[in-house]
Amino acid sequence: MNSQNAKKDSSSTEDCAAGPEHGSKGRVEELLRSGAARLREADVDAPRLCAEMLMAHLLGSDRAALCRASKDKLSVDQAARYEELLARRVAREPVQHIVGRTEFWSLDILCDATALIPRPETEVVIETALAILKNSAAPAIADIGTGAGCIAIALATELPGARLYASDISRDALELAARNLAAHGLTRRVQLLEGDMAEPFLKQGLAGRLDAIVCNPPYVAESDKPALQPEVRDYEPEAALYGGRDGLQVLARLLAETGALLKPGGHLIVEIAQGQAPAVRELAEKSAGRPEQLSKGRPEQLSKGGPELRRMGGWRVIRTIADTAGIERVLLIQKEKL
Repeated sequence: MNSQNAKKDSSSTEDCAAGPEHGSKGRVEELLRSGAARLREADVDAPRLCAEMLMAHLLGSDRAALCRASKDKLSVDQAARYEELLARRVAREPVQHIVGRTEFWSLDILCDATALIPRPETEVVIETALAILKNSAAPAIADIGTGAGCIAIALATELPGARLYASDISRDALELAARNLAAHGLTRRVQLLEGDMAEPFLKQGLAGRLDAIVCNPPYVAESDKPALQPEVRDYEPEAALYGGRDGLQVLARLLAETGALLKPGGHLIVEIAQGQAPAVRELAEKSAGRPEQLSKGRPEQLSKGGPELRRMGGWRVIRTIADTAGIERVLLIQKEKL
């Protein structure tokens, strides 16, 4: 889980209040200070930012409005409610679960404990898909393991002519995705399917009909569980996190089972963990033959050509795509053309 470790939260409202005043107890500014101090003591990342997000949620406003409200005094009930919100965050419950939403691709996404919290690094999947599909008038796209639906929603927003199908094995996650689709007016644009891997798409008669498959699969190794942040380890759904003992179990199935869904020349765009690229390349090799060459780059470089593609029988691994930190974050594979 990527998080902001802000010893000083530069985007916070700290500068709105010059300092505590006599009789300031119960005012927004003072509660923000004391709340941030409690979160800092609990080793919560970005304590001031979290304190402000909780206050804005309580007041039904945005964080920018807290500057204007900094001298306002909360009611006894409001102050007690703020303490409850802080206590949940001190217990390391994700702030996104507490406030019930997060931002992804500049979109407001509802989130809860039934699905993974959308993360900034997953936006590389969106960037890569858009680079590949920008010249397609009406691409057919499958989102496997959609969770909250953020990838499908972002692609439907950016590609108005696209036909999208989104699956998950969790009915609860699909219910959350349905709420998100409704909130963005996309219920008719994205068809939700319950099932595992390729199976629900095959039942819909989509074999060989998809232009692209996007996926953020479970890829955390079970052996890494003790090292995870409490927000991840204790609050996010295990089925969406762990990819077996080495983190590669679901990725191996994805490579082995989804090729039948793609048209010749179609693409599989899959998120991978930091440091996982060599192992995933090996899996791809085993699933389709002996490779020759792999190139790396950023999504905006995909249309500029580059080294020869890796040929692997039914697959051609085009490249790994790095995120803004230079971490290989997405594997891009193309199905061989006839």
